[in-house]
Amino acid sequence: MKNPLGNFCFVLHSHLPYVKKAGVWPFGEEWLLEGMLETYLPLLDILYQLRDEKIPYKIVIGITPILAEQLADDYFKKKFEEFVSGKIRHADFDIEKFTNRHQYDYRQLAEFYKKLYEKILDDFRNRYNRNIIAAFRKLQDEGFVEIITSAATHGYLPLLSRDSSVYAQIKIGIDIYEKHFGKKPKGIWLPECAYRPEKFVQITKNESYRRPPIDEFLASEGLDYFIVDGHAISGGEAFAGWERNGAYGGIKTPHVDYSKKTSKTTMLPYLTKSGVAAFGRNFETGLQVWSGEHGYPADGNYREFHKKDCDTGLQYWKVTSTKIDLGLKEIYNLKNVPARINDNADHFNWLVEKINNVFYKQAGVGGIVVAPYDTELFGHWWFEGIEWLRQVLLKISTNPNIEMTTLSEYLKNHPPKYVAEIPE
Repeated sequence: MKNPLGNFCFVLHSHLPYVKKAGVWPFGEEWLLEGMLETYLPLLDILYQLRDEKIPYKIVIGITPILAEQLADDYFKKKFEEFVSGKIRHADFDIEKFTNRHQYDYRQLAEFYKKLYEKILDDFRNRYNRNIIAAFRKLQDEGFVEIITSAATHGYLPLLSRDSSVYAQIKIGIDIYEKHFGKKPKGIWLPECAYRPEKFVQITKNESYRRPPIDEFLASEGLDYFIVDGHAISGGEAFAGWERNGAYGGIKTPHVDYSKKTSKTTMLPYLTKSGVAAFGRNFETGLQVWSGEHGYPADGNYREFHKKDCDTGLQYWKVTSTKIDLGLKEIYNLKNVPARINDNADHFNWLVEKINNVFYKQAGVGGIVVAPYDTELFGHWWFEGIEWLRQVLLKISTNPNIEMTTLSEYLKNHPPKYVAEIPE
């Protein structure tokens, strides 16, 4: 029986812009089709695998209205089948090419890709009946996944000039969510985690008008929570503002101005004045996955994202080192990968337990580590990320010292005690 010191929640934010009939390559429809092939379908596979193995995992997944509409579109279902069939033909081409060149290690990788693409296409057609949204909905209905919504067009809400536009973004986002998932959402991913506090706009010297905080719009629509970057809770510098590095838009080790720190912590949610809760992104777990210097994706054994075969675009090389030119990258070796994924998953499990343990000793109560990431990081940018995610879900959900939860479940069991003003 579990006696946890604290809690943990993954939050995956899934979003791609509207790309229907906006070209195919290098930008356009291929953007969405790659997401389906490399992220959304492999993610479904591991979530259903864990469910079938009776693993009591919990995870929050945001699916933006624009993405949901495109994934449900028959146009893209047909395009996806054509796209994956083309990938299979590319793998066949490379198999023959590498055979003729006697490059058998490369041929083995091409054969691996062919089998992988064939399986994903078969799963799409026969396991999920060409309906990715319905597959996620089923996992939510069964209690494994909590799906949250976002703004209708992923608009940056603080910069919208009219409050009616802010309201419309939120209201339409909820309506589209209900259309696809059959119920109202409990939480929302604010685009770019961007929040606007209450403002009074001066019109004349003696006249002004009030612009309500974002949370008032959320409360009016019955939403329970949203997520912000850690600095909005605890102070310091914005996560996205640090110097980026590496294939994943990762962050270099930041210089944090601790004079801007507050007494608040991302280990607890805080109520806004309207009663909607704000959860803050945990810094340590974020750095561990996003950082191009120190994060797991920088492991030299993992697949290199940027280097692609000049004929087919398939990827046959490993990171090797983040400090070398693409021309010096070595061939990707599948045999070296499982041990590294397991080590990285073990480390993350340890890290989450350590963070919870430190907070428990300091505060005398359990907290929650909230770890938000872009869903497309896993599988697309970080090829091994999907399997890493599966192993972390397995390890943490069976760790007696950590309670894996959804954010609404956490709020129900641990109602916030403190009110906080969230800055812009």
